[in-house]
Amino acid sequence: MYALRIIFSSFFLILMALPRAYSQVDATEDLYELVLDEYLDIQVASASRSERSVKDLPITVHVITREEIEKNHYTSLVEALKDVAGLRVGQPGNGVDGELFMMRGQVGNSYAKILLDGQPIAPSVASGMPLGEQINMASVERIEIIFGPAAALYGADALAGVINIISKEVPNDKKRMFASRVTGGELGYINTSLSYGINKPDKKFKFIADAVFSRRADMNIKRGYNDVYNNEDPGAFAKLPSQSIGAGFKINYRNFVLQYSLMQRKDHSAIGQSNLDYDYNTSASFWGETVQRYALRHQVQKGKFNFVTNLSYLRYRLNTQSYFKFTFLDNNSYKFAASDDIMFEEIVIYNMNEDTELMGGAVFQAFSSMPKTNDLEEPFKKTGYRAFANITPAADDVFGDFGFNPRLESNMATFVQLTNTGRKHTLMASARLDYHSRYGVSFNPRISFLVNMTKKTAFRSSFGRAFRAPSGYYTYNSVAFFEDTTRQLITFLVVPNEALRPEQLTTFEMGIRQLVGKKWSLEAIFLQNEIRDLIFVGQTRLDKNQKPYYALSDSDSTLASSNGGISVFSSLELVASGRNLSEKLALTINGSLGIAKGYEYLPNGDTLKNFRQLPLYFGKLSLIMAPFRSTKVRFLKDFYLRIDNTTSSGWYIARIDTRAAYELPENKVGGKSMFSLAYSAIDVNARFGVAKGAFVYLKCTNLFDAKFAGVDPYNASVSLNYGPQYRRTFYMGASFSF
Repeated sequence: MYALRIIFSSFFLILMALPRAYSQVDATEDLYELVLDEYLDIQVASASRSERSVKDLPITVHVITREEIEKNHYTSLVEALKDVAGLRVGQPGNGVDGELFMMRGQVGNSYAKILLDGQPIAPSVASGMPLGEQINMASVERIEIIFGPAAALYGADALAGVINIISKEVPNDKKRMFASRVTGGELGYINTSLSYGINKPDKKFKFIADAVFSRRADMNIKRGYNDVYNNEDPGAFAKLPSQSIGAGFKINYRNFVLQYSLMQRKDHSAIGQSNLDYDYNTSASFWGETVQRYALRHQVQKGKFNFVTNLSYLRYRLNTQSYFKFTFLDNNSYKFAASDDIMFEEIVIYNMNEDTELMGGAVFQAFSSMPKTNDLEEPFKKTGYRAFANITPAADDVFGDFGFNPRLESNMATFVQLTNTGRKHTLMASARLDYHSRYGVSFNPRISFLVNMTKKTAFRSSFGRAFRAPSGYYTYNSVAFFEDTTRQLITFLVVPNEALRPEQLTTFEMGIRQLVGKKWSLEAIFLQNEIRDLIFVGQTRLDKNQKPYYALSDSDSTLASSNGGISVFSSLELVASGRNLSEKLALTINGSLGIAKGYEYLPNGDTLKNFRQLPLYFGKLSLIMAPFRSTKVRFLKDFYLRIDNTTSSGWYIARIDTRAAYELPENKVGGKSMFSLAYSAIDVNARFGVAKGAFVYLKCTNLFDAKFAGVDPYNASVSLNYGPQYRRTFYMGASFSF
């Protein structure tokens, strides 16, 4: 009720402001009225690091436009990705990484490069990019999604692809802009955001600032999920809250762009973990982090040369009060992690002629970090870490320096790309050479081409390599605790492994796109992925001579992150899109079906005949319409309706580590057969116009209240078998902009 009161109060204020703002609002272009040729002409910068139209790119690209973001009232990045062909999501995901998404068979938080205005925002010390609602989606101009390895341009961690979030600027034809929106929902959900910008063309100056606050009092992941929670009644659990805060500004002055971004997230730390080991009976335990980014960009063109300079500083701090609450320990288990990442990049683009472009660049990165500590009985003292100081916190009386591993590392790289575009072809060849102070030299090429066989038929193919450098979260994973109240013996559950190596990916892809008339596009994409030197947590020998405190363990065995095994999968994805199919209904239909099959060679020598976390088939169907555009009643004239259906077969869970575990029925999500339907879920979103620039929204996720699984929360023995997803939830919101 509190959330609804805020909505109605905000909506009243919006109505009060309408008479003044009405004449200042311009209608935005309706994406769903674009014919295919216009959609394929949308400019994308992420794929080649210089702007090119979608139709000229020889790789798989998807763009989520400003109109889609506004009409669907997205409140998080993962919610927007949920509607993209080939992507599978987990909402919620887990306490450490937040919401999750799968991309090309891998968890995108860790295997995709996530950028904000072309520069990375994932901290070097984290397991991946933590995602909640800390990015103000109302201030996003578009989201460019590049599928496939992009290490040749972006370096480490761009195995599954690149996601570039492009923030808004004040349009050139406006002197100022303002936008606000508020959303409320069941179980105490509230999301509210503001943005304001000014434009002074005579001074070549633009400024925009934004802020977002989101809170969910409880997560709707309990009812009906008794089997997931080991047959315990989740209705007796405490509330499982989450909260996100985001703020920032961007200044454009002549050839300079200065940005600041604050991204803060806090989730219940037990989410995704087994209730047998983690306490769900308290609302207080949480995992929370703050990410701050300062970025400066300078771009200048001189003749045929275009020079781009990027400088950024990324600061990550895990809240010192973050802790896990275990069911078998009386005290809280506090954690801490921190990183400071500095990046300098220089890019030079040479337009040799109308058809050929040569782009090259160099990057220097410096990393200072304190990887995730051991479980601490007291919160970490902030004085125990200073950026680039390489100091070690005071040793514990018993555990010594176990779990305290401050690091100073660096990476240097150079890259080059040649692009040639003709009337019937596009060729892109790129390569990048990295030297990391810990992992040494890595060379990653990518070559791709597109051939326009006819005016309506295009064939493309690409080959690429990429690598994923293990963050300190994996290399220095440290967990130890006293076995009993006598505090004489210690259990070293997980110990660091400084010999951990990067994972290596090789991908081959080809696709064909066929335009049918002016309204339909059909596409078929085939790809094969192979990853070697997989990072996993496995048994290892505890060398009691290595550290004096290891002698306090009565076991010679422990766990550590290690390399080993090979995973291979092939997939065929069919995508169909029909735009503005009916003039009366303004009907758009988008559909996709992915069919995948793979196998894995485990480090212990066992072979799995399937690829973990990969459904045999996964499909999406979207119906989008605006059926009352011809009416003069504004409430109906601006009516917009979107219905999304997601369907998936079963899959094998991530934590399978032996052939014997693979054979157990409880380690497979869905029916007995891989062809069995695991779930089908429907989301509905409707928007109504109140006045020019003012709208109200109604949204229902999981309309038929399906009980289903999302992306596996963790790959660990103490995690839930699968991640329960939100049951049916209703939302209502309002927005206003000028």
